[in-house]
Amino acid sequence: MSALLGHILNQQARAMHLERILEAAELLDNEGLAPAVMSSPISTARSIACELNAALDSVALPDN
Repeated sequence: MSALLGHILNQQARAMHLERILEAAELLDNEGLAPAVMSSPISTARSIACELNAALDSVALPDN
């Protein structure tokens, strides 16, 4: 597997984790459950989004 393909697969996995975290936060919010703990999934989602943004920057892509 090329370095670029490995990098892309890793970012796809991170995006999937981000989707799941946002899905859970949305469910909690829609149901009015645990409003006091909403900052944790939001903070985690933001962190993953920032990591994805940095990893997908053209200067961060591995050479083939």
